[in-house]
Amino acid sequence: MRVFPLLVATILAISGCRPATTDTLVDVTRRGELRWGGDEEGGGPYIFRSEDASNRLTGFEVDLFDHIGTSLNVKSDFKQAQWTSLLNELGTGNVDCVCNGIELTPERLRTAIATIPYFVYELHCFARTEDALINDW
Repeated sequence: MRVFPLLVATILAISGCRPATTDTLVDVTRRGELRWGGDEEGGGPYIFRSEDASNRLTGFEVDLFDHIGTSLNVKSDFKQAQWTSLLNELGTGNVDCVCNGIELTPERLRTAIATIPYFVYELHCFARTEDALINDW
C-alpha cells in the first residue's frame, strides 16, 4: 500500500477542515492526538467492535487512522457521531477529520475538503446462475 500519498492527502485535509484562523495540523501535533469522527453503526469491515472479550474498536478505518496517527507521532482518538452529523462535527471543531463512507458531492465541498478516496464502491447484482429471468441489468 502506498501510504505516503494517503498521508499527504490526509495532512492536507486536516489542515483545511477548520477556518483559516487556525492550523489544524499544528493543533493535532500540539495536542498529541488526531481526533477523527465516524459512526461505528456503519459496521464492518470499516469500523466495528471486536467479537472477543475486549470489545475493542477495530476495522479498516481504525487501522487507517492508527497508521496516520503513528505517522504524525500522535495518538489516534475516535469520536463517535451519527453518520448524518459527521460533517457538522467537523465544522464545530470537535474532530479534526471524518470518514465513514461520505460521498463526495459539490454541496459537501462547499464546507469541507476531501482526500483522495481510500475506497471506491460499486453496486453489484447477484443472481443464481440457473435463473433465466435475470441475465443483465
